[in-house]
Amino acid sequence: MFDYTAARFWWDVIITILLGANVVFTWITARTKVNTDEIKHTKDQLSAIREEMRSVDERLKAAIGHPELKPIYDRINNMDKQLGEINGKMHTLDLIHEFLMNHNGGNK
Repeated sequence: MFDYTAARFWWDVIITILLGANVVFTWITARTKVNTDEIKHTKDQLSAIREEMRSVDERLKAAIGHPELKPIYDRINNMDKQLGEINGKMHTLDLIHEFLMNHNGGNK
């Protein structure tokens, strides 16, 4: 005769195993999708960074370098030296002016 209790037990075991397998499959699939999406996002970010680096490299190649700036630095240094000479002459003129003002003012 057919044992319904045993059949019901084995049916429950089979359903439980299938449900557990479904949960594991869903978890693995979702995890794989998240990982794949994250890898794609990271690759996109790396591509954007590479493009930015290429752009920076191109701008640096086009930028003025030290050889082009040397004449400008030389002119600035020369102007600084000339300004120092002018300041020294101005100080001398101030001393002469002060001397003349002090000595001429006393003769009047």
